[in-house]
Amino acid sequence: ALQARGHTVAMTGDGVNDVLALKDADIGVAMGSGSEATRAVAQIVLLNNSFATLPSVVAEGRRVIGNITRVATLFLVKTVYSVLLALLVVCWQVEYPFLPRHLTLLSTLTIGIPAFFLALAPNTERARPHFVRRVMRYSVPGGVVAGTATFVMYLIARHHYTGAGSLEAETSAA
Repeated sequence: ALQARGHTVAMTGDGVNDVLALKDADIGVAMGSGSEATRAVAQIVLLNNSFATLPSVVAEGRRVIGNITRVATLFLVKTVYSVLLALLVVCWQVEYPFLPRHLTLLSTLTIGIPAFFLALAPNTERARPHFVRRVMRYSVPGGVVAGTATFVMYLIARHHYTGAGSLEAETSAA
């Protein structure tokens, strides 16, 4: 009845008679000393038979889900940024602004190190539905801003260093 009204339902049990209820519940919690069938059906098995461990289990689950969302957003920002930059370079028919060694350093500083710390950060935020929508809501605008800003600055620098009065013209006249 609670599930029909949109509530999340948890069920605990330790015997074979609890298997169907554990299976139908959104979250099935079995006792470690319970039957093998009950432990096989449950999503969570309390090995020490203590409900006192559940708050830490929930906290760890929230941390993992929240940090996966953060890291996914970071990676998708870079993906949108990279795709947009590649498309802009093709449309304007200019050279790609980065060499492979630049991309390695850029990826390390903007993705690798931050993703490491984001994955390990504490997070007490409740898990929310619509993972893809939430990640895209932040990553697409962030990637578009980063890609556009990078391309505009590249065009400005390219014009400054290859146009009249550029660095090449100044050094070749000397």
